[in-house]
Amino acid sequence: MRTLRELIIQMIVARRSRGEQWNAGDLAVCIAENWEDKDGDHPKVDDYLRVSAVCGGGLWLHFEGRAPDLHYEANAFRKVVHDLQHAADEDWADDLKRLRRKEPV
Repeated sequence: MRTLRELIIQMIVARRSRGEQWNAGDLAVCIAENWEDKDGDHPKVDDYLRVSAVCGGGLWLHFEGRAPDLHYEANAFRKVVHDLQHAADEDWADDLKRLRRKEPV
């Protein structure tokens, strides 16, 4: 069992290594599967959750649809960043048209 001090130090180091800045409204994907509280209702790997509140300078996250007193370690999640760039291949639409079925289903 880790002490609270050890847990906080570990989380600070993990946060700094990833450098993610969390805000309410961000979309997060779960990357952790080994929760200390085995009996709790924890997110599973690849679950997507919307951040409702950030605590402890970004060390803890609260999520929409979860009890407001539940908080999760931020290093157990990765921030989902939307890709707003256009596709590099200009011919992708032509490729899709070519692959389209010729006859209705």
